[in-house]
Amino acid sequence: MTQLSAMALSLVVEVSCLCMLWRAGFLRSREASAGRVGMAGIVATSVTHPIAWHAMAWLRPMVEDWWARASLVELGVVGVEAGVFVVLLRLSVLRGAAVSAIANAVSFGLGLIWVSAASGGPSCPAGFVEDPARTAAIEALVGHRVHLAMCFGEVRERGQRDPEGRLRLDADTPLPLLAARVAHLEHHVAPDGHGPSCVDRLLREEAVGWTTELLVRERLGVSDPSCPVEAAMGEGPSLRAVERWLSTSSDPLAEARRHSHRRRCGQ
Repeated sequence: MTQLSAMALSLVVEVSCLCMLWRAGFLRSREASAGRVGMAGIVATSVTHPIAWHAMAWLRPMVEDWWARASLVELGVVGVEAGVFVVLLRLSVLRGAAVSAIANAVSFGLGLIWVSAASGGPSCPAGFVEDPARTAAIEALVGHRVHLAMCFGEVRERGQRDPEGRLRLDADTPLPLLAARVAHLEHHVAPDGHGPSCVDRLLREEAVGWTTELLVRERLGVSDPSCPVEAAMGEGPSLRAVERWLSTSSDPLAEARRHSHRRRCGQ
């Protein structure tokens, strides 16, 4: 969902909600005519929606959890819109806050339902959306159809594969780097298990994934200087070199992978 479509949905839902509250007698006051109620809803949403949309990104470095960040933003929106209703509709502060909370709760809930219903494949988790245009662009860069649902949102790493098999991809990452990450994640298919070969199997899978990602980056002419695997490989990454780095490096990324492999294998 784009910012424009999200704002249009919010306007329709919140103004409709305010009008229903007015008809129910909840907004009756000397200043609260039907037209004034509708105008107040348009003004309130037009003021707060662009700020709220960008605030989700602004707060990301300080509040990583999507639900916590969304709650903070919605509280701010409710406060500002309550002030608009108090001024334009001459409501009491308590009633203005109640009206704002009701309208925004309905708008937020329907927005989540809209995003889920509009997706063409498996629904994305909270905080993530499907983006057909971006998905098509990634598949064009990868060079083949990706048979995994792509969900775009905020991910600490560029992308992860969740237990449901969906790709959770960072929406702020440039498409070429994201395409390379998708090519990597396609190789994560080995199930958890036990036995003497379990860790070796997961290590091999990880090495294949990273080698693929680095080769796709090289083909697309992009790089990430902050990536420790890329920095360690230098020119011409090879599967053997990546596997050796993952199994012996003291870098936190390599150590985290080895710990994850042992945990998945019950060791």
